[in-house]
Amino acid sequence: MTSLLRSTALCFTLAGALVTAADLYVAPTGNDANPGTAEQPFATVQKARDAVRALKKAGPLPAGGVTVWLQAGTYPLSASFTLTAEDSGTVEAPIVYRAVKGADVWLSGAVGLAPDRFSPVADPEVLKLLPEEARLNVVQADLKAAGVPEDVKELPDKFSGFTGVDPLLLQVLCNGQWMTCARWPNESEGFAKFEEIVDTGSGLRDFVAQQEKKFRPGVFRYAGDRPARWNVDRGVWMLGYWARAYVCDVVRAGKIDPEKHEITWKVPLGFGLDTWGAGRWFAFNLIEELDTPGEYYVARAKGMLYFWPPQPIERCTVAVAGLTEPMLVCDKAENITFDGIGFEGGRQDAVVVKGGVNVCLRACEIRSVGRNAVQLTGGKGHKVLGCDIHHVGYSGVIMSGGDRKTLEPAGFEVVNNHISYTNRVKRTHASPINMNGVGMRLANNLIHHAPHSAVFYGGNDLIMEYNDIYWCHYETAEGGVFYAGYNWTFRGCDIRYNYIHHINDSLAGSPTDVRTVHLDDCVAGTTFRGNVLFRAGNGVAICGGPFNVVDNNLFIDCQVGVDLEIRGLLWWTWTKNPDGTVTGRDTRASHGFSTNNGLLNSLKAVPWDKAPYTKYPHMAELLSVDDIGAPWWCAITRNISINGTVKRVNRRVKPEWAVVEKNWNGPDDGDPGVVAPYDGDYRLKPDAPALAKTGFEPIPFERIGLINDDTRRSWPVQAEPPPKDFMPAWLVQREMEKKMPLGLPVVTVRRAPGAVGVDGVISEWNSGEAYQAELLDGTATGDKAKLPSTAWLGVDDTCLYAVFDNPVDAKDGVKGGHAWGQSDAVEVALSVVEGNEPGAILIWRGYTDGHVETSDEAGAPKAKVEAALKDVRYACKLVAPDRWTAEFAIPFAAIGIEPQKVNPRLLFSLAVRKVNGDLWVTWKKTPGGSWDVRHGGVLWLEPFGNIALSSTVPSQGNIHIISKLGKDAPVLMKAIKGCEVASWENPVGSRLTAVTADLPSERWTPFSLEFTPESDGVVLLMIMGRGFRSTVTNLLVPIWTYTDSVQVEGAELVNGGFEDLDPKGMPTGWAPSGAPLVIRDAKVAADGTCCVKTWHDGRMTQRLKVTAGKPVTIKCLVKGEPMAGGK
Repeated sequence: MTSLLRSTALCFTLAGALVTAADLYVAPTGNDANPGTAEQPFATVQKARDAVRALKKAGPLPAGGVTVWLQAGTYPLSASFTLTAEDSGTVEAPIVYRAVKGADVWLSGAVGLAPDRFSPVADPEVLKLLPEEARLNVVQADLKAAGVPEDVKELPDKFSGFTGVDPLLLQVLCNGQWMTCARWPNESEGFAKFEEIVDTGSGLRDFVAQQEKKFRPGVFRYAGDRPARWNVDRGVWMLGYWARAYVCDVVRAGKIDPEKHEITWKVPLGFGLDTWGAGRWFAFNLIEELDTPGEYYVARAKGMLYFWPPQPIERCTVAVAGLTEPMLVCDKAENITFDGIGFEGGRQDAVVVKGGVNVCLRACEIRSVGRNAVQLTGGKGHKVLGCDIHHVGYSGVIMSGGDRKTLEPAGFEVVNNHISYTNRVKRTHASPINMNGVGMRLANNLIHHAPHSAVFYGGNDLIMEYNDIYWCHYETAEGGVFYAGYNWTFRGCDIRYNYIHHINDSLAGSPTDVRTVHLDDCVAGTTFRGNVLFRAGNGVAICGGPFNVVDNNLFIDCQVGVDLEIRGLLWWTWTKNPDGTVTGRDTRASHGFSTNNGLLNSLKAVPWDKAPYTKYPHMAELLSVDDIGAPWWCAITRNISINGTVKRVNRRVKPEWAVVEKNWNGPDDGDPGVVAPYDGDYRLKPDAPALAKTGFEPIPFERIGLINDDTRRSWPVQAEPPPKDFMPAWLVQREMEKKMPLGLPVVTVRRAPGAVGVDGVISEWNSGEAYQAELLDGTATGDKAKLPSTAWLGVDDTCLYAVFDNPVDAKDGVKGGHAWGQSDAVEVALSVVEGNEPGAILIWRGYTDGHVETSDEAGAPKAKVEAALKDVRYACKLVAPDRWTAEFAIPFAAIGIEPQKVNPRLLFSLAVRKVNGDLWVTWKKTPGGSWDVRHGGVLWLEPFGNIALSSTVPSQGNIHIISKLGKDAPVLMKAIKGCEVASWENPVGSRLTAVTADLPSERWTPFSLEFTPESDGVVLLMIMGRGFRSTVTNLLVPIWTYTDSVQVEGAELVNGGFEDLDPKGMPTGWAPSGAPLVIRDAKVAADGTCCVKTWHDGRMTQRLKVTAGKPVTIKCLVKGEPMAGGK
């Protein structure tokens, strides 16, 4: 904004004094009886407003308008400062409220508490409640006596999140900073985690409660004894991500049972209890937890504040958020600017603009307010320029305007602002930016440190460009930095030329992830073009919606650049009715198979198939295509990835739906030719290989971020950077996998057949069913070996036995001698896993002439290599000219293990050299050295008990009930409790799924489900676990789960305790699918001596005969595998 012209000619008489019309002055030391000059200023902005009104009544505003100059200091507000139409300026003569140059000016809704308002705590009953370390440090103040507005007598039983209840919370400020309401754990310690869900409450999966409207509170078990100190009657409120990682509710405790270590909510919450939110919570406003400087407790009934100041109270400036109305309200006001003004200390919003035209906040600062910094609702041309917005309770800037039926734009602009540390009170769905409507622009902002999404948007013709965004979504998952959802009429939303970086892709303990752009639930109409994503975890998720384009972006260290899914076909069944209408039936049990379709409802709200909407290409064709609900008119083009996959497209996506072309996939295509992707230079070199393939256009990176112009509140901007050396979780996972490969196949090594003589004769190994033969048919290239070998492995109390049967080329036979590579030989390679990393790789080689040796080829220390040969027995036998056999007996001492004490995890590889034919035959494909155990498997020495096959992902119980078992018509099933219908399996109702929360490894957890078959027949009970996709190999990695004590009511089950085993060691009555494990270890089993260990692709199954209408209940016990580096 340019400086206003100062008028000296037009004057009027106010309170008996002559006032310059174009300039009014206000100062904290002024007096409202003054004339409002620089020498005799007003004391309040309200008086200045009234003076402007009087000036307008006296005649037209002077050319250049009126400036109200505010001198340095704080201006307390006991009510909203409200400006209406009568306070408006004009385009030629605006009204400006401006801080004097260099002045620090604040409008404050806080109530100050002078040091003499505080006194030491003397009440013995209160002192008894305070932690001992706090008793001499906590001071108290009577809020009522200090004139603090009436506080909420008692907080609601639930609020925030998705509850629809949002009380105005009292906040305490000290020396300009928000203090912390006394809590456990302390803020520096983050969240506690509930140990176990005792009762989920009436959550999403309790379909009976949802249908019958009978809701109950959740119950969870906590760790430690701390909650035993808390007084439920006095009030215990808990903030938590109770069920989802994007929903944070506050709920009051109804009961605390110290003996059982259980807390019961006082009231139900809509989502119930689940571990998808990573089980995080903390309790607050507890006098028993006032144990740290900077904490406070409000005794609401008494109106008393107890505070442990961060320094002696005499050196503190203390205030409490007092104003319960918005600080500034502009209601139908026009052409008014606030320039260089600060707002702080209210419990409500700082600035609310309703209707009107051209209201502008310029170079302002908003901090320490209980709700939103700025709300722009309706009107035209409002702007927020160059402001600093930080430490606010809810959102930064909320924009809602324009007409979605006529597509008339609002013309709002939020430009060049620094927005940080939002969501201090409402942790989710109160983003730094929320823009909803038509015709708005978000540009050149710096946005960071927000626990949830940075930008929620929805509508038409929205521009989001040149913004620098980082460290958002750090506390949440299942969302996006930019988020839009569930609407087919959004079009013209452009996210372009932004730098989005240092965003995690997942949250520990939650199965869901974070995207840079989450186009949720088939939302339409976003173009994502020309953006740079650096270590943003995941890129763009197109969740089945049409009209979405991802073009010309650079993805660096993003696991997946673009995901294109078909959610609209998986979740809904679409029907074209005879009358021309379309019905969408939700096939998810959790949504009640409803035909109340939000996507179709969005079409009813606007003239989507008529002008002005037909300006958008293909808009009127939305319901006339054959595959309604498919991601029509999407495009993934000209994108470049470095160190991550550029795209992942659902295999069912048809070419006519989406254009996918000219993308550069770093893992396959190599270096694209970016100048310095890890040093901030994201230009392509003139000879970059990616240019020819993609036609990539330059990204104007130099224009991104804050601009040093006359709108900026502060410069230079010194923002807190993201954590040093940050890597998204998928990269951390990959680094761990490079050290310790995950997902290697497990080979069960059983006790050897009696007393084993090492003589080269292998008849005791290759007869019968007790010992699993391992086929060595791999090669370094991945081709199947023409002459595979066979191996058997076994143990006794002292040795590991490895036995080989080796056919060779009949024409040239065996090549003798004992030179590795030049003579026929067998090889055993082993590595003992130490902690979570493989140890030295030891190699044993045996030749056809009886020679045996160890090798240091894999880099093992010389002393270990020499010790590995001690007492090793080896023998071989030429059985025929085209076949020879070999046996090793390798002492445990030579390997460096004592399995009787600790059963080790052993990585292994087996190989055979066959010179004639130049064959290297291995157990699995082993590129590089034949001894590379990282491409081999895991040996489980079964007689010595269980081993932990650890992962970095927690275990979950997983049961499927399947009725599509052949040519017979499948039994359709109704989910009753603990399970849901798999909407992706046709016919719907032929598969049920049940999943537990993340499982502890130290105890067994009950797991149950109930369903009712609609006809007689047979269903398959499938006990599974989970898996995750390796960031190194892209293969599915096992996440093992223990299961025992399976019981079935309503059908007959055989051998539910897994105690009866067949000669192969498999439980009778059960059929293995994949490679599940049977654990014979009474120390591990829940009951008896046996249990099973399964994962997603290693399952135990059994067929059950079911009867129409007869409920079936399945119960079992499940337990998790210890996680790498922890439980």
